[in-house]
This record gives sequence, C-alpha cells and structure tokens, in this order.
Amino acid sequence: MNDILRNLDLEMLKSLEEGHKVTIVKFGCFGFAEAIQTKIYEIKERQHYEGATDKDLVITHKAKGKRHISEDTTAYNLPLLVFDGWTNIDADTLQYEQIEKGTKKSKYTAFNNQIFNDIICSCGIEPLVEMNC
Repeated sequence: MNDILRNLDLEMLKSLEEGHKVTIVKFGCFGFAEAIQTKIYEIKERQHYEGATDKDLVITHKAKGKRHISEDTTAYNLPLLVFDGWTNIDADTLQYEQIEKGTKKSKYTAFNNQIFNDIICSCGIEPLVEMNC
C-alpha cells in the first residue's frame, strides 16, 4: 500500500511545471525539520545504491533569494512534505521552546516524524505531497 501511495505522490511531483513555486519541508543534515521556499526545475529518482530496489528522490530547484540551481536528494524512507506556493512555515518555532533568555530546547528528538504532523496541523493547508509522514 505504501508503494502505491509513494508512486501517486511521485507522479504528482513530476507533473509540476518547471518553475512552479512550492514549499518543501524535510529533514536537514542533523535530523531537524527545515522548510525551503523554492522553484522546482526537475524531479527524478536515483537508485539508492548499486543493486538496490529502493530509489531516492532527487529534486533540482532554485531556493527563494538564491541565484544558483541546486540539487537536493531525499532518501526513499525519509518524510517529505510539499506545499503549493510559497507557504510561510516557521519550523524553528514549532521545534524549539525557550527555556531561558538565549537558551532553547528542542521539543523533538532528531528524525522524529511527529514534527511533520504538527506542521500540517499548524499551517492549516493540505500538502500536495505527503511522503512517509
């Protein structure tokens, strides 16, 4: 069932026109959510490793306010949200709570999928694509 949903989400992503504005929410390098307002240029799948049946998602895009096109790879098993248009999502406000002045504490551990559910509830907009959440 998950493969069917993933394929439907991939088809939705691939159907977006070049230059379409979206907001991507995914895990960053250290396992905490980040929101990127960007324009999509190309979406493709790349084999996770030689001989693997699973494929990673590769998004070629240009982030808002940047001059250069970049390529972002998301592993096949990591969560990903894509919202239509440039949606203002402040992932830091949702992830952290202020303990003292200048000190903040994370509400979630690294790579905790609950942050994606909280982002969907807080922004009140249905994502175009919701993978592995």
